[in-house]
Amino acid sequence: MTNDRHILILSDGPWRLLYHHGDQLETFDIPSDADSSLSDKVHASKQQLLELDYDGQPILLALASSLCLSATIDTSSIERSGRRRSMGYQLEEHLPICVEDAVVDFVESPGEALGVCTEQDLLVSVIDALTASGIAVQHICPAAFLITSFAVDQQPDGDAVLITNPKPVGMSDEIEFDLIEMRKNRPVKWWWFAGDAEAANKELSRLSDTQSEPFTLLSVGSEQHAQQARKGLSASIEVLSLNRSCDEAIAHAACGILEQQTKVWIDLRRDALAPPNRYEAYRKPLTALLIAVLMFVLSIGVVAQLRGRAYSVRVAEALAQQRDAYREVFPESKRIPRIGVRKRLESEQRRLAGLGGEAAESGDSDSIQMTSALTQLHDVLANLPSNIRYRILDISIQPRLVRVDGQAQSHAQAEKLVVALQKSGRYSAEAPRTQTMREGGVSFLFTAERRTNTSSTQGAIP
Repeated sequence: MTNDRHILILSDGPWRLLYHHGDQLETFDIPSDADSSLSDKVHASKQQLLELDYDGQPILLALASSLCLSATIDTSSIERSGRRRSMGYQLEEHLPICVEDAVVDFVESPGEALGVCTEQDLLVSVIDALTASGIAVQHICPAAFLITSFAVDQQPDGDAVLITNPKPVGMSDEIEFDLIEMRKNRPVKWWWFAGDAEAANKELSRLSDTQSEPFTLLSVGSEQHAQQARKGLSASIEVLSLNRSCDEAIAHAACGILEQQTKVWIDLRRDALAPPNRYEAYRKPLTALLIAVLMFVLSIGVVAQLRGRAYSVRVAEALAQQRDAYREVFPESKRIPRIGVRKRLESEQRRLAGLGGEAAESGDSDSIQMTSALTQLHDVLANLPSNIRYRILDISIQPRLVRVDGQAQSHAQAEKLVVALQKSGRYSAEAPRTQTMREGGVSFLFTAERRTNTSSTQGAIP
């Protein structure tokens, strides 16, 4: 998706288009005159967008302050159920129009909310005309709030934002003044003074007098005209001029909103003006993501299939080797069984190893030293101590394990039997399980494991 962003500024006079690409910002006045209709302005806007290689990506509509109405209401007594509707009716008390005829949005703060609205019919006709011409509108925001968002982003914790914005070309040369009071980086009150610098000055003076702490004023726009609104104010007011034009501030905030990096305070693209498909803006990136996921899954399937084929070839080769070994071991067999070939080979291997008393490699993954049972019996008996009395009742011999069951005079003597086997170096044995017998003495049972590095020829029967 292209990184170019388009912001269309609507006013009761000529419209303007802001085009942000890379780090560059271009401003275009939409050609119109006093007799231009809405369709004329929309057509001229579309032509300007096409000259900028517009390909249908969503734009942001910025509303001039003259098109908006605002008031701050008390929300401390409003219940959570039906809250927005109740807030709308309370806002209506401060408006010259019915709330049913307006599109309203709120910026809520503890105990109060700043409501901003505009005439619904005006924006419905604009949105319909833009949509019909192929221009997608994603957000509708007051220009003053975009500028304020930029100011707070640059200098947090300001107490108010003063905006001095020249009127569009073709209108009077006076400067419009907006003053927005801030509290914890959120707007709580909004005044629009049109070209009345004296009224802006009085309100600024009143705001600074109500502050017990130093008052910080953020100034955006024409610094020369901002000084008119600040004339005669207390020296305790700290003025931070951001040295940016209003168009730059609007473009900066609008780009952040369109790229979903900046939170929207007021967005009138809601209720009756809500887009028919609010997810349209995400269609292209989601489509690209879906294609990437499908390609990823497809590639995994292809790799798995290739590896499966490789493993199938290896299995076929191993089975062929197994059949050849079976024919060699059992030459008299006319038919190779379909199942149990490996177990037959392992069994024959153990049989031959046991008969010959030689070391053989077992069929499992571990390499086991195989010795005859007589050799193991000799090793066990030869390494048991001869200076104590005990009785061997049973010896169970396996390829690697020897299980000894017997009787001794005490627990300590049973322990000495295990210690003696361990000292021989041929076996590693557990501690014996012992139990006192009624007639005296103890019974014992222990298991010894033959060490694999022990030569089968050691300890042979003479």
